[in-house]
Amino acid sequence: MNIPSYKALAKQKYESNIRYDFNPAKTVVLCIKQAKSSAKHVYPPLAFFVYDLKNSKILFEDALPTGEVKWVNNTQIAVHTIPGIVRVDEKGGTGSGYIYDIKSAKKIKKNAVELK
Repeated sequence: MNIPSYKALAKQKYESNIRYDFNPAKTVVLCIKQAKSSAKHVYPPLAFFVYDLKNSKILFEDALPTGEVKWVNNTQIAVHTIPGIVRVDEKGGTGSGYIYDIKSAKKIKKNAVELK
């Protein structure tokens, strides 16, 4: 049985607790490692990479002490970090994070990135 290259790479990097989340067009996949939350680790560490299925390569990779990651659209992911001390910005949002655009290969810093 032939394992897809993104799964083999994720298994090599993360071993277990891996989740795969494809963009809406199914051209890129987020390979996410995050243990389930527990009483000891309400917000467990997050590690992930964005993998281009057509070109078989990693486009972006990050690891955070806590957080969440989710597709915004076909080319952008939103990363929400959970700070130790919750801040409220001028618009009433809490937390911080960034949006990463895989087309431009740029990280756009955003305060209060929402992951609904």
